[in-house]
Amino acid sequence: MTTCGFISDYSPADACASVYMAGEDYVFSYTPAVNSGIDVLMSNSSALAGLFILDGCPNAPGTNCIASFEGFNPTLECIALTGGTTYYIIVSSAPFLPPPPLPPILCAAFDITIQESPGGGAPPSCNLDYSISNISHSPVSYATGTNLVFSDDYFSPTWINFGFSFCFDGVLYNNCLISSNGYITFPGCYGSVPGGDPNPGGYSPWSITAAAPNSTNCPGNSIMLTWQDINPNAGGNILYETVGTSPNQVFIVKY
Repeated sequence: MTTCGFISDYSPADACASVYMAGEDYVFSYTPAVNSGIDVLMSNSSALAGLFILDGCPNAPGTNCIASFEGFNPTLECIALTGGTTYYIIVSSAPFLPPPPLPPILCAAFDITIQESPGGGAPPSCNLDYSISNISHSPVSYATGTNLVFSDDYFSPTWINFGFSFCFDGVLYNNCLISSNGYITFPGCYGSVPGGDPNPGGYSPWSITAAAPNSTNCPGNSIMLTWQDINPNAGGNILYETVGTSPNQVFIVKY
């Protein structure tokens, strides 16, 4: 998608009062049937991208700025919305000013996912108990899948879609971020990565400063394979793929 060609209907003087509303605007409307949380996940956007949620037209008197995020791949998670109220989700950008005589660039491309927050706002249980058992296993080929390219200690540059709904700890998820350090983390109200930035292209830590498992300084809403310092720039690859057909699909991450 792109904001190019949609003109600039709003300005930094409107609700949210952001210079990131100076560019051309792409506007979505969203009306939840009941009180709920919402996630708005952007990827493949520029560092000048702005993401805004408002409870009315941006330039109308009395409109409130519910949430905003400015910068590379903006993400808003677990934003509480009132049922029956129409909200406006706006993607815009700050102007890019190349050297004269080139004109300012007021638009940009982006990908966006708008979804109800997984779990509907109810916290999943925190279960630190586990058991170990042997299972049969046939390793999949490492030669297949989509190769991710990103730097050491970072999350994948985009949210990765499974292609199906996956139930983890009683909550359904459709996508995740893949860490270079051997784990995946899910979006929503209760995801957390202490000391990190669980957004596309964000910093992904790998050290734990307290005994594990614990619920305070380990990533939440995550599945951890190795949780160690892995450097994909040192000659390795990270790939992912979804195999099988419904209802027997499997999402695979390969390090």
